[in-house]
Formats: sequence, C-alpha cells, structure tokens
Amino acid sequence: MEQCNSQLKLQLGWSFIGSPPVTRKKMRVVIHRTGKYTHGEAHPKATLGDHEIELMRQLHEEYPVGHPKHLGYRRLAKMFGIAKTTVRHYCNYERRE
Repeated sequence: MEQCNSQLKLQLGWSFIGSPPVTRKKMRVVIHRTGKYTHGEAHPKATLGDHEIELMRQLHEEYPVGHPKHLGYRRLAKMFGIAKTTVRHYCNYERRE
C-alpha cells in the first residue's frame, strides 16, 4: 500500500484501507428571484401541486390495503402521470411533508 497523508485521503473521500470514494447524489436547488429557495409546487420542475399531492394521499389512505376499492401506488401513478416510486414517496410522507 502506498504511503500518503491521511488528511489528503479524508479530503478526497477515500477511506484508510484504499476503497474507492463514496459517490454522492447532487441536489439541484433553485433560488427564486426573491433570494429564497424554491420547494414544492414553486419549483420550476414540479409536476404536481400541493393540492394534488394531498388528494393522492387521501385516495391512498381512504381504504385499507386489500380492500377492492383501495388505490395502490401503481393505479395512482397512472392517474397522476408520475412514477410509482414517486407516489410511494409522497404517500409515505418522505417528500413534500
């Protein structure tokens, strides 16, 4: 193993045993002309408004899982025109809390 400064390894994201650096997801943040960050429906790439997300959550929670009228993630995704995983994140309050 090559000799190097441990501080340099920490700055580059390498561990002490020589494993590759951990990749991090880049998050794009848009700053509105007022100088504030935009979140939710104010973001330029938002496809759904806050009202539609609240409606989606109500439809999902209206009937329990297994009930014939229960709307699952797949059916809600088709109704709103978004990905199934996005519906799951909204319904579990992982996004747009």
